[in-house]
Amino acid sequence: MRSLNDFDRYDMTGVKLRSNTSALINNRAYYIVKKFADGKASSLYAAFDFKTGIPTAWNQDKDKLIEWLEDNSQRIEDRFKEIGE
Repeated sequence: MRSLNDFDRYDMTGVKLRSNTSALINNRAYYIVKKFADGKASSLYAAFDFKTGIPTAWNQDKDKLIEWLEDNSQRIEDRFKEIGE
């Protein structure tokens, strides 16, 4: 099992969730931006778990990314349980 320290996490310090940069799916908040975990710009949208900063999914289309998160929310929850979150 991977520990939370094994992931490149986005530093959520000072991040405020807004309607255009977030999604709430299955009681889990996601920060959705065109950035990598290190804060550098990206051409892809990335969804980071707001509580841990762990990247969860990427896609070129924000709506498809949110749709994927909704369709796979149980799988995501199971994976977070596996890693101890």
